[in-house]
Amino acid sequence: MPNGLVVLAETLPQAQSVAFVFSIRAGSVYESRHTAGLASFVCEMILRGTQLLDSRAFLETVDRIGIVRSESVSTLNTDYCAAMLAENLESALRLYADLLRRPSLPRHEMDAGRRVLLQEILAAKDDPEYRLGRAINEQFYGFHWGHSPDGDDESVSRISWEDILGFYEAFYRPNKTILSIAGAFDLDRLESLLLELFGDWEARPAPDLPPIVPSRGLRHIPFDSSQTHLGLAWELVPISHPQFALARAGVQILDVRLYDEVREKRGLAYSIDATCHLFPQAAGAICTAATRAEFALQTLQIIRDEVERLKDGVSLEELSALKVRRRSDIIMLRESASSWAAGNLMDWVYLGRVRDMEEILDSIRNLSLEALNEYLRQHEIESAILCTLGKKEPKIPPNIRQFCRTKDL
Repeated sequence: MPNGLVVLAETLPQAQSVAFVFSIRAGSVYESRHTAGLASFVCEMILRGTQLLDSRAFLETVDRIGIVRSESVSTLNTDYCAAMLAENLESALRLYADLLRRPSLPRHEMDAGRRVLLQEILAAKDDPEYRLGRAINEQFYGFHWGHSPDGDDESVSRISWEDILGFYEAFYRPNKTILSIAGAFDLDRLESLLLELFGDWEARPAPDLPPIVPSRGLRHIPFDSSQTHLGLAWELVPISHPQFALARAGVQILDVRLYDEVREKRGLAYSIDATCHLFPQAAGAICTAATRAEFALQTLQIIRDEVERLKDGVSLEELSALKVRRRSDIIMLRESASSWAAGNLMDWVYLGRVRDMEEILDSIRNLSLEALNEYLRQHEIESAILCTLGKKEPKIPPNIRQFCRTKDL
């Protein structure tokens, strides 16, 4: 749109429903340590109604229209998601236009909103896997890109009314908003409706993103538990790199190997996985394991050995199984309007364009064993970060310490 609002619209001929996501570049990356949790606080306050509908009336309207809704705050974005029957799309868009452009932001409900956030933070403190995940992200990407969007109890308690108003005014703007919509709708009617609802939304200059400033090496988090939680992370080529698909395939095959070697064959950990973590300009592999304290070093050594073994290549059987899993995941995820809208949004955020289903499936089919093994040979993982969580800090052996030497992104 002329004001910079990006609209990704795709009709699905067989659908009877429609779903949309308003994704606003208003994530936790813009917070300071003093105001960590501010993006989540603003989202909580926005959901408390519009200038015409108080909180109760807003929720009654959501129910009357039949909207299935969700919201999430991530490092980069705050997303407002909604799905409904096709005939209710116009009513839903009008409601969300009011919510995002004209929220009531009721100051008298600020304490109630703060209590909701503090309860979520308190619950997360008791979850060792959550705490390890947030710690390793912050260690790998630095504070701005790695800290939890929830914030902490001290920072959320400090957030003022002026902070909330300032964040909303600074970041809720059309030129940093994407609307992704998929399902059953008339494209011409949608275009005229969006011009009516958002055409006069004024664009404003957008703040620059802060740099990634990692803190590498080793870290231990004391936690009263009989379990020890391990986290390793290392750098991958970014998603824009032509070899990213190969890097991701390597991590996904590592995930299967670790589950087999650590959990199934030896019974050393009750959970273990390796996943890719993405931002538009950076990517990493993150491996986590939960084990008993006496098995921690053995588990860590096997992880290190399996990471090193990647350079020796993978088998055709492993790659074929990966392709089947990937293809199944894509097809099943794209069977709903909500998933389709979310998939198009992710494409735009990370690739700057939207792929059709055939291109996505072709990218899986075209993964070759020769190219993958050549990539793994040329990109041996030489440096990682290590974060442990438990009652006692494990005595990390020299070969693991060497693997976790400092190396900047």
